[in-house]
Amino acid sequence: VYNYPVDMAMDVASCESEFKHNAIGDKGKAYGIYQFHKPTFDLLSKKLGSKPDGSKWEYKNTEDNIRLAIWALSSDRGFHWTCYRRIASK
Repeated sequence: VYNYPVDMAMDVASCESEFKHNAIGDKGKAYGIYQFHKPTFDLLSKKLGSKPDGSKWEYKNTEDNIRLAIWALSSDRGFHWTCYRRIASK
């Protein structure tokens, strides 16, 4: 949907959470497959706007976590993820 390389998206998710949908990291500050911090999730979801069905993005919803991350990565916002910075610098 957002025209982003699948292999890069998979590498970031693997690095961040090993694909665990309910992973908690950064001493309880990060959640989900892409390990969003709540303020970052809120900021990015506000920038993207409502979901296609008009509803709000939900922080602990796995699909929302993935879709918002892929949008962010495809919109040159990968710098929010330590794993992205590590992988992209290779």
